[in-house]
Amino acid sequence: MKDGDSLTSWTFHNTTSIDFGRGKRKLLVSEIAGKKVLAVSSVRGKKQFLGDHILGSLASDFMWVTSVRENPGVVEIDETAAALKGSRFDVILAFGGGSAIDFAKALSAILSTGPEHHNVRHVVSHPELIDSAKLIPIYAMPTTAGTGSEVTPFATVWDHDNQKKLSVFSASLYPTRAIVDPELTDSLPSDATFASGLDALNQAFESVWNKNNSPITKSLAARSIDLALRALPSLMVDITDGAARDSMAEAALLAGVCISQTRTAICHSISYPLTARFSVPHGIAAAFTMTEVLNRCLLNDLRLFDPIILVTGHGSAELLRDEIGRLMSLLNVTQKVSQLTGGLEAVAGIQHEMLTSDRAGNFILQIDNEGLYQILKKSFQLER
Repeated sequence: MKDGDSLTSWTFHNTTSIDFGRGKRKLLVSEIAGKKVLAVSSVRGKKQFLGDHILGSLASDFMWVTSVRENPGVVEIDETAAALKGSRFDVILAFGGGSAIDFAKALSAILSTGPEHHNVRHVVSHPELIDSAKLIPIYAMPTTAGTGSEVTPFATVWDHDNQKKLSVFSASLYPTRAIVDPELTDSLPSDATFASGLDALNQAFESVWNKNNSPITKSLAARSIDLALRALPSLMVDITDGAARDSMAEAALLAGVCISQTRTAICHSISYPLTARFSVPHGIAAAFTMTEVLNRCLLNDLRLFDPIILVTGHGSAELLRDEIGRLMSLLNVTQKVSQLTGGLEAVAGIQHEMLTSDRAGNFILQIDNEGLYQILKKSFQLER
């Protein structure tokens, strides 16, 4: 934004009711009493739920779906929906990371739009079916601090056979309730902690260098970034740091609220083929180009990050960029991407899949194929 410019028009719409804080999961006890519940989780997630001293007693009457795995696929979702055909539920409880919540959203969309539409691709191609349906309410309880899917109106699902990412989107897909209890993340292993944490940090930045940003999203993103930049180094020192877990959970939640308004941008556009083609964990793939994208934004507009550095106390956007670079180095982001992909030449071979209008089109800068190649090249050079 240039001197004299002002933002005079913006909107904000998020229908999810949110409760945040340690112990908040006890709210679920009264809220689902007497309801017929479909619980969607992974095998690990179900074990965590049943072993929890607050939640465990609730599950006796649940119908469980435990086929959730990282990056949920259309085949698994379609098979689950077919098996549930004719069943009726008052609530879908999504318990787990973003994959469990996205799986639950896809199920709600399919099961609520009539038996003739029990197919992921059909609801992806015909979002109006979701818009006009009365969806089964989703209660989301994240056990990771990453995607923020508990407060967004879209779900990412994967066509693994064709190595493509699909998105289910509708304003009706906002979860009815998000109960974010950081205590549920305390047992998360380190690899998942940092991959999901990088996703949250990146999503906050993606909402800033975004054509759809607003005063509200910039303010929330600034707090999210500040919390994440404090929490992630603390967790590297002590993975059991409860205060850092709390901060990371709030950072992820706020980043989710931000992208529920702006959607993601260039880093996510680049990341999806890295995950689909090379199985790079999503958070690592999204964070891979973050330092170079931030640097390009600085070359265009130093003031873009003023709301961030005001909150984080970095003093300048360049110092903020340098801290992001150090964090990426400490977490070996470039090294991990290089090992999984084989390096620049292999990744450049699929760069034609990386500039999607629904993500890259949200970026404040115009990126062509040569610009994309330079972003990739400089991101790989960060490992040296």
